[in-house]
Amino acid sequence: MMRLFKNMKVLTKLLLSFSIVIALSITIGLVGINSLVLVNRANTELYEDDALPMGDLATLYDLLGGQRICANNAVIFYEADPDLADAEYNDLANKEKDFEASLSAYRATIREGDAEKTSIYEEIVKQYGGAAFTNAKADLRAAYKNGDIEAMTAAARQIDSAGSDISETIDAAFAYNQAQAGDKVASNNTLFVSSTAIIRDILVAALLISLFFAIFISKIIAAPVTRILTAAKQVGDTGCLTFSEAAMRTIKHDASFKDEIAQMAAAFAKMMDNMISKAKTLEIVADGDLTPPVDLAGPQDTLGNAIAAMIDNLNRMFSGLNDSASQVTVGARQIADGAQMLAQGSTEQTASIEELSRSISDITEKTNKNALLAGQAASLSETIRANAEKGSDQMDQMTEAVQEINVASQNIGKVIKVIDDIAFQTNILALNAAVEAARAGQHGKGFAVVAEEVRSLAAKSAAAAKDTTGLIDNSMAKAQLGSRIAEETANSLKKIVEGINESTVIVGNIALSSEEQSVAIKQINTGIDQVAQVVQQNSATAQESASSSEEMTGQANALSQLVSRFKLRRDLSPPPPAALASAGGRSAQWPADHFAMPDDMGKY
Repeated sequence: MMRLFKNMKVLTKLLLSFSIVIALSITIGLVGINSLVLVNRANTELYEDDALPMGDLATLYDLLGGQRICANNAVIFYEADPDLADAEYNDLANKEKDFEASLSAYRATIREGDAEKTSIYEEIVKQYGGAAFTNAKADLRAAYKNGDIEAMTAAARQIDSAGSDISETIDAAFAYNQAQAGDKVASNNTLFVSSTAIIRDILVAALLISLFFAIFISKIIAAPVTRILTAAKQVGDTGCLTFSEAAMRTIKHDASFKDEIAQMAAAFAKMMDNMISKAKTLEIVADGDLTPPVDLAGPQDTLGNAIAAMIDNLNRMFSGLNDSASQVTVGARQIADGAQMLAQGSTEQTASIEELSRSISDITEKTNKNALLAGQAASLSETIRANAEKGSDQMDQMTEAVQEINVASQNIGKVIKVIDDIAFQTNILALNAAVEAARAGQHGKGFAVVAEEVRSLAAKSAAAAKDTTGLIDNSMAKAQLGSRIAEETANSLKKIVEGINESTVIVGNIALSSEEQSVAIKQINTGIDQVAQVVQQNSATAQESASSSEEMTGQANALSQLVSRFKLRRDLSPPPPAALASAGGRSAQWPADHFAMPDDMGKY
């Protein structure tokens, strides 16, 4: 079984391994999706069966309380503020309609067979449509039309009492839904924990299986590749073409299979045979024999063709050296005669260069003075620019301060508006207090005096808020004017800074150009001095060249003797590749039982 797997193509091995991992991933995904579906279904039931009903119950509770408040407010404001009383009376009818609509919405959320919720719903309907609540609202409408305050008060109290009973029933329904929601949340948590445990177990199993296949594949694919890589690294890093017997046996074993790695091992072995043959040829050339044939693996053997070309070029080079050595002697004599003439011309050039150097020194001194003055002007411009930028920054700070004052004035206006609203609400409270004092009769006179004082205080607060608002508006207008003037001044300063910056750049460029000119002139002066030295050295060198040419003649003779030690080909024309390929055998190979490349290697 193991050998069958090793003989598979590398692509087949990888596809098989990845298919198993993908199957495990799909299993994990399906289990996770199924768990998510169950959790989503439970959450949907929790929302539809408990969350929505609790929202409807809260709306019913608010609308029922609104009816009780509207009934009481209609009685309270009936004499003090008839318009406000009418609004509360009309709002009572609107809240009755909204209550009935919300009650229908709550009924729609009750599933068939839920006896407890159905019972609570029927109780709410019974109480809301009962005689106590219905008759009380009818009495309120009749008393409101007749203007009977006492009857209206009694009806409002009856509405409040009956509504309180209905509110308790709604609270019981809310508590029941809340308990049901708690049970479902606990059930959802249990479902989540169990689903997480299942996915965790599958993940652990998938990890272990994937780890097994990773180790298995690494031994089948990575290990042989690593051995070949180690051998290739030895050749690349050290250049050593000698391997141990154990390494050769291992690579031979790797090449005994039919996959791409075995073919690569066989190709590596054949490449090493070729390289060892080339190395032996180079050793012969290094010993001074330039006549050995080169064993070519084929017409495209780059290394073999390069070695053959090198041997041929060495033969041509050393043959040419023999001819050149005799010509060097004649050339050395001609160089000696030219050196004498060069020494005489160099002496005349020295005097001309000294006169040119004095002129350049005068120009250098004047250029240095100009560069110094330009640098002082650039420094002064930089100081002026820094002061202008500082003034511009201070003006920006003043503009920001004025804008902050403007924002603060607006905030104070908001506070005054709040005070005005408080005065208005205090006035309404005083009005309600006066109504209650009137109803209290003789016992409410003291309360009426307090209400009058509160109303007076509210009027004074509103007047003071109005006066303060006028002052704040005037202050805001002046702050905005100051902000505009500060912005205009800041813009003017910015333009001045921009002009100074441009002039500073121009002066700086002048200073830089002067400095560069001074440096260039110094370099010219230095170059002239160097030329003078070179001319003097050339004069001395020309005299030495004459004597050196005599020595060159002797060295040329010695070179001819050294070249004669190499064994050269008589025919220097390059042999055809076919002749090189057929000449001789491999001088060094791997062991005699070296393995051959598979027949189907050409496919890859």
